[in-house]
Amino acid sequence: MTDACLERGWELLTHNWEQGELLTSFAHQPEKERDIILRSLDQFEKYTGRKSKGWLSSSLRGTMQTADILAEYGCKFYCDIMNDDQPYLLKTPNGPIVSVPYSNEINDFTFITRKNFTTDQFRDALIEELDVLYAEGAKTGRIMNVGLHPHVSGRAHRVRALREFIEHAKSLPGVWWGTREEIAEWRCKVSKPQTILIVGGGVAGMTASAALAQQGFKVTLLESAPQFGEIGAGLTLTPNAMKGLDFIGICEEAAAVAVEPTRQRIQHWQDGRTLVALDRSTQREKYGAPYITVHRADLHGVMTSAAQRAGVEMIAGAQVVSSEGTTVTLADGRQFSADVLVGADGVKSVIRQRFGDDAPHFTGHVAWRCLVPVTPEIQDLSDFPGIIIGPGAMMNRYNVRGSKVMNFVFFARQEGWNQEGWTTPADPEELQAIYGHWCEDAQRLLKAAFAQPLFKWAINARKP
Repeated sequence: MTDACLERGWELLTHNWEQGELLTSFAHQPEKERDIILRSLDQFEKYTGRKSKGWLSSSLRGTMQTADILAEYGCKFYCDIMNDDQPYLLKTPNGPIVSVPYSNEINDFTFITRKNFTTDQFRDALIEELDVLYAEGAKTGRIMNVGLHPHVSGRAHRVRALREFIEHAKSLPGVWWGTREEIAEWRCKVSKPQTILIVGGGVAGMTASAALAQQGFKVTLLESAPQFGEIGAGLTLTPNAMKGLDFIGICEEAAAVAVEPTRQRIQHWQDGRTLVALDRSTQREKYGAPYITVHRADLHGVMTSAAQRAGVEMIAGAQVVSSEGTTVTLADGRQFSADVLVGADGVKSVIRQRFGDDAPHFTGHVAWRCLVPVTPEIQDLSDFPGIIIGPGAMMNRYNVRGSKVMNFVFFARQEGWNQEGWTTPADPEELQAIYGHWCEDAQRLLKAAFAQPLFKWAINARKP
């Protein structure tokens, strides 16, 4: 059978060692997955006389490391990722591999066996899919993959659909009947090192710039402030967020400038009793990453160092006022361009205006923040951080900077004021009016907060 396929010039790809041995069964056993892939590739070479250039997993069940392993063994394309109708490069530690997607939707098994399409319905669906992609292809190429099985669409009473579809496709000028290997080769030839322009040098922009630069992209990061840095107070990063930082190699750096609480609690606003106690001591063991509380400036410093190490070009004092295509214009008239433009410029994003002129809306919540030194008077509240909750309001506290400082955040509903920002001074009387009748622990938090600079801001958001 292999010889017959080769005589006809048909493209063959590796499709697993056996159909029922799904790679996802070994998602956490990379060496077993590697063994299956290597045995399959060796068998392919044995019977075809050439190394395999591509891979399609059984049931399209590849894992997070499948592309890495395939690239290591010289494969040029991978078919499991069905999220696009264009070929694109997947970057791996072993060099790029091209995603040339298969399709479960444009597939005779789906149409005929699962959806019970008639022969005419199957033909019409294929033609409509092609016509739409053909029209889009006038600007940039599209792939139409048709999944076919001889025992389904090859039946005598159904094969007419394929013949009529192929006749239609041949009537369209410029349609390329390429193999997957040819498509992958073309994509590699036209590929060029991409330049990426990121607007906004906060936590999101800095993280994105470091991650992309580490993958080989040339990244320029624009920040409107006169220098790179982070204002504000504290924030919490859960283990899933820390795994994101681990991807760019700074999980432990971030943890080193943060606090890993061993416990937290939720208290009642009237008497301070503990409603819920949370054990945080096993976060690393349970989730493979820590749970931290950290000052924004400390975290941002770690991220900035990572971006600098990765070679990100960082430009401060660059206030973007408009964008067109992938070019931005600054307030001083300078322009910057790249292959890709990323907006990470906050809730009042200039880049987002490209997708509509909707303004941020006030959520009805106001927050007051301050940083408080941990003193003997509030040491017990530092030792057992958490939240005091009450009607329409809450008081949050957690440690930063070696547990020598606590970050206080007070949330409440408040209409009539919606100024967004980090540095608006707040009147302690506002907090006294809201929380003055709360429990003793709340009063100690208020007393400590009133001795420090206190800031407030309205919490704005956008519709998805």
